[in-house]
Amino acid sequence: MNRNKISFILISFYIGISYVSELAINYFLKDTFNISPSKLTNILSLAKIPWIIKPLFGLITDFFPIFGYRRKYYILICAILISVSLINLAFFTSTLLQVKLNLLLYNSSVSFISILGQTLIVELIQEDPKNSSLVTVDYLVASIGFLISSFLQGLLVEKFSIKFVFEFSAILPIFLITSGLLLIEKKINQIDENKKNNNGNLLNELIQYLLQKKILITLLYFMILLSTPIYYDTLFYFYNNKLKFSPHDIGTMNFYGTLLNIFLITIYNKFNWNNYTKIFLLIIKILSILVCEMHYFVVSEKYLNFNISPYSIIFLADSIKVPLIQIQNLPLSEITAELSPKNLEGTVHSLFVSVMNLSNMFGSLFGSWLNNYYNISQNNFDNLGKFIKFCKYTILIPIIYIIILPNKYIKPKSEQKLE
Repeated sequence: MNRNKISFILISFYIGISYVSELAINYFLKDTFNISPSKLTNILSLAKIPWIIKPLFGLITDFFPIFGYRRKYYILICAILISVSLINLAFFTSTLLQVKLNLLLYNSSVSFISILGQTLIVELIQEDPKNSSLVTVDYLVASIGFLISSFLQGLLVEKFSIKFVFEFSAILPIFLITSGLLLIEKKINQIDENKKNNNGNLLNELIQYLLQKKILITLLYFMILLSTPIYYDTLFYFYNNKLKFSPHDIGTMNFYGTLLNIFLITIYNKFNWNNYTKIFLLIIKILSILVCEMHYFVVSEKYLNFNISPYSIIFLADSIKVPLIQIQNLPLSEITAELSPKNLEGTVHSLFVSVMNLSNMFGSLFGSWLNNYYNISQNNFDNLGKFIKFCKYTILIPIIYIIILPNKYIKPKSEQKLE
């Protein structure tokens, strides 16, 4: 295995294991600053703005090399910034503004790293088409990292401390530093005029491409599918303050949800779903309604009538919830790949992913507004059932849109040619 493949694998692994600090951040904001559920959602949503502007990071690394290198030094700088942001959270953060700035720095650096990892995959495939299997390797390695982080995130918070989790997470960018040092990259002296002119033509082509009716309708489809309100941050408070779940309990649910996610995606990849994209997405949304019903069953305390443990119901609901959030993006990613024109594959794919991230952020902020509307606080969950029911009904909107949307907007080109 050459050094560049090892470099990309290290980045993929870090992207997965970086989630080890996710639960600690939630507890840090909840317990240290005593913020409301809606404010937690707002802070976490706005901190993820860098994931929406990923195409910009791609342009920066392509057009502004450091000392003639487009990848190596950006990887090293991002690794250092990630560690700095986490060390700041552990030792030097005393105000909410400082938390917001450090979370923004952290997410900017991790988002930048993810685009660098994706770029390395593209470059390795361009060098040798046999490297196309690296896309699967990327998923598997990241999944292993995410599985480890899911297991550790609750355990570390409960057995040690939030500060310890930040300290531990600040060491993990050693994988990125190793990746940057291993990377062999050809030095670029200058960008020739032909390339500059070609980039100008590609920009015009990109604008014309995005203004096509089919593309606009597909983007609208993504936005409707992913922008329904989310109540999961409020549930985090309910689990802790009402049901008295421990951090380890929440981490365990995430762990088994991740295991189920890996299993379901493996099954998904074994079968050809091209002819059944609508059916697949409808199943995902119907299961999402089922998850809402299970959450409502516990929040409304109906489980008391059946002598059932609330943990059992929540464990099942959240174990299903984790893969539902991620697996619905699989057919969407395939659609973006099918729609990407030649020479603009990376840019168009990044733009579609950014639209998906923007839609998810809108759903979170919509959920935050509803949280305030229903007057839900750290200890007042009287209207949480109404909040969940509203979110459940909004899932009907993308279901209707999926049903009425013509197949040509979501069916792969290869399948359309067969008809």
